[in-house]
Amino acid sequence: MMLAAGCNGDDCGCAERDIRLAVERQMKSYPHSTLRDIYKNFFQDHFGPGHIISDTASASAYLSKELASREKFAGSYYEPTGYSGNFYRVNLSVVKEGIVPYGIYLDAFLRSANVVKPTPIDEWKKEWQAVGTVVDEMDLQLQSYDEDKTEIDNLLQSG
Repeated sequence: MMLAAGCNGDDCGCAERDIRLAVERQMKSYPHSTLRDIYKNFFQDHFGPGHIISDTASASAYLSKELASREKFAGSYYEPTGYSGNFYRVNLSVVKEGIVPYGIYLDAFLRSANVVKPTPIDEWKKEWQAVGTVVDEMDLQLQSYDEDKTEIDNLLQSG
């Protein structure tokens, strides 16, 4: 789940160094990441959690289902998304372990979804192209790279 962070004020576009650091951070935390995982991370940084919320009831049902799906949730309690850190992924372990009450977590998640201003798909395509270029230069030998790249390209073409 994601919660909004403060904007870093970088409205001038993708910064190659910051993209590289974000990809390195992801690969260090999740060494088996695929291109789809990297895409999801940067997409979440740009669009927040709103893409999975249609209303409060469905968000609550989604959260409940996720919590019931496992006994433990591996990983850090929280981590920034993408290279801008516009949002933080907050591990569901904080709810499962009783650190953050369910209602407070859900409320923060819902409020985070409402802070995103809709962006034209063309803007996102340009940003992802910059990220993809850096990922290619890093030569990470990602599993299923070609298949993931084709799927992402098809998604972007279809809007």
